[in-house]
Amino acid sequence: MREVIKYRCKDCEKEITIPKQVYNLMLQKGESLPERCEACRKKHEEIRKEIKCPYFQVKLESESNFTDFDYYKSAYTFHGDRPRQTDTVEPDS
Repeated sequence: MREVIKYRCKDCEKEITIPKQVYNLMLQKGESLPERCEACRKKHEEIRKEIKCPYFQVKLESESNFTDFDYYKSAYTFHGDRPRQTDTVEPDS
């Protein structure tokens, strides 16, 4: 008879069974037991995909502060001033 591990889903409380061999393989890879059943994992993933939240909370600047290059700084993480060169290119005659 094969050994199994039984536990309950975090969301729906449905019983989940995993064979002991599969659990041992997960431990070797450094993985933990899934907290949710397959159906709840799919629901949770869909909910997580719908959340539109930036990774970094950035305070947006007003448009009056924009220059040719500064508009990049308003919506992205600022890594300090980086050296920039402005070159003038003459069109070929």
